[in-house]
Amino acid sequence: MGSRHGIRAIAFKGPALAIQLYGKASLRQCRDLDIFVAKNDIPKALKVLYASGYRIDASYVGRADALRTDKHLLLIQNESAVKLELHWAIALPYRHFRLRFDTVWDHREEVAVFGTTVAVPSKNDLLIMLCIHGSSHYWTSLKWVCDIAAFIRKYPDLDWMQLRADAKKLGCWRMFLLGVSLAKGVVGAEIPSDLEHELMNDTTVRKLAGETHDR
Repeated sequence: MGSRHGIRAIAFKGPALAIQLYGKASLRQCRDLDIFVAKNDIPKALKVLYASGYRIDASYVGRADALRTDKHLLLIQNESAVKLELHWAIALPYRHFRLRFDTVWDHREEVAVFGTTVAVPSKNDLLIMLCIHGSSHYWTSLKWVCDIAAFIRKYPDLDWMQLRADAKKLGCWRMFLLGVSLAKGVVGAEIPSDLEHELMNDTTVRKLAGETHDR
């Protein structure tokens, strides 16, 4: 799936993220592959995946409303049993997270995965997406916190002011703050002093971070 099929596709998490943050795909456990495409490309993407031996997971069969009520479809490869999540959004509709595919595509970067160059989100978009993903799943996996910490260590020159502006514009500033707070509190990631000041002054984020840390 990709440009040869006329489909713009972005690798999100999975082996691409492992290589970006840790240098090797084997250094981060992956349960599935996550591919982000434009919503209007979903029918074409499904056609390509079906031809490659994938099938819709039984839990999604008959879900005619999935494109309206969900953010992805789960597919399974018949021979290898590899799981693939085909995303058209990063968060469920009720979260009102407004990061659009076209924006992520316009900002995209590239990474080599097993000898193939694939599109991935830009650093700023990716850090926000990781924080949204973790918050959407209530940070139930320590791996997601470690990813945020690894990201901050890997890219010490992040434009935090721009990240702050982007997160506020997208309506996810507190979810972003929570992800960064957990990376600092659980793994020891170093963050800018002005961001620490914001964390200290936001009692809601501090409360959520404490509850999540305890859990």
